[in-house]
Amino acid sequence: YANMTRGSEKTSKNNKGQTRTHAFFAQGAYRFAPGWDITAGIRQEFWQASNGVVENQMLASRKMSPTTPKFSIGYQPNQWKFRYSWARTHRFPTISELFQTLSSGTHVQMANANLRAENGMHHNLMIEYGIPKGYLRVNIFRDDIKNAINRVRTLDAGFSTTATQNIGTTSTTGVEFIYNQKRIARTPIDFMLNFTWMDAKIEDGPMVTDSTFGNYSLKNKKIIRLPHYRLNFFTTYHITQAWDFNVGGRFTSDSFNDLDNGDKGKQHVFGAQSDFFFLDLKTNYRYKFKNGIKSRISAGITNVNNMQAYVHHPYPQRTFLVEAAFAF
Repeated sequence: YANMTRGSEKTSKNNKGQTRTHAFFAQGAYRFAPGWDITAGIRQEFWQASNGVVENQMLASRKMSPTTPKFSIGYQPNQWKFRYSWARTHRFPTISELFQTLSSGTHVQMANANLRAENGMHHNLMIEYGIPKGYLRVNIFRDDIKNAINRVRTLDAGFSTTATQNIGTTSTTGVEFIYNQKRIARTPIDFMLNFTWMDAKIEDGPMVTDSTFGNYSLKNKKIIRLPHYRLNFFTTYHITQAWDFNVGGRFTSDSFNDLDNGDKGKQHVFGAQSDFFFLDLKTNYRYKFKNGIKSRISAGITNVNNMQAYVHHPYPQRTFLVEAAFAF
């Protein structure tokens, strides 16, 4: 970004800078009893932001060097698997979050060269049961992020400002269920299903000053673009060894697109985060030529039910596809 070729420099557009990250990682695993194993790791990162310029102002260089440990312990008796995993993580600000300040007649997007890195603590408990040619799995997870980075938009007399800032501590609590099995009951049918429930919110957020819509607190607001429910399934019917037919479905509940959670009830308009269910159909035929070349011909329809949905921009509606692939 620092060395990109840009047009004539203007006060509102002369933004540049560099970030650099170096890291090393070490991990070890040990089986200390029948069925038991433990894994531990550590990651050391060295991050630097330098040569920053925002609106012709030189910015001081910054450095961070966090250490992030990881830990996992598992137990596997017979068909059961149990595993608890814990990790610390850091997410450094991106180049645009630090340096890209842009303005137009009615809007300004403000970078923040003083952003702190996100600091996460992640827990996951996995329970799995093996079934013939498949498994049932449950994941229970909890993620806590300090110094979460987001863009906060405010409006004042028709002029909008989008400022990048640390918005406090966020949490995500959830449960995921997965069922995956091939050749169910000795039939030529494979089936996969996963379902996720999540509750993602800002635990401790600042007050936002908005002279048009009124001041509001980010505390206990739902995290944007993270739905409560997701469900996916995928079925394959093997007509022959070379030919199969697939049916898939994708469901997602609606979520917020605005930090103040004021866009509830606006799911099916441009800029919203819609709930949707898409049904997909596809068939594949594979053929191997005598000279060894492998081929695959596919045809299908995505969003068969032609549902209109938005994830800010509109999703494609009913779409037909034909595909050919060759491997030499």
